[in-house]
Amino acid sequence: MSPEIECLVVAVNNCNGGVLEVQNDCADLLVFDGVAVASGETVVLDVVKEDEERRLVEISSNFSEYIPERDERVEVSGRLGNRDVAITFTKTAPLCE
Repeated sequence: MSPEIECLVVAVNNCNGGVLEVQNDCADLLVFDGVAVASGETVVLDVVKEDEERRLVEISSNFSEYIPERDERVEVSGRLGNRDVAITFTKTAPLCE
């Protein structure tokens, strides 16, 4: 994540297709692609592919619906209060059987 923000915790679960767990312990609202993560909340986000675009959506499990055939680099940007933030990660091809 850039810039590194101590009150935001982002974890990736690649075994189930590359979902992100985002924990917002900051005082400000975090917004990625229209998905809001309020202060004190933790959400699970998945990447969806629409044509050549990738965007994040909130999901209720830790299983991704989109698993690419080969690894893909994904970059998403958002805002934490009045600060710009970006997350870059690899959406992996299947790792676990």
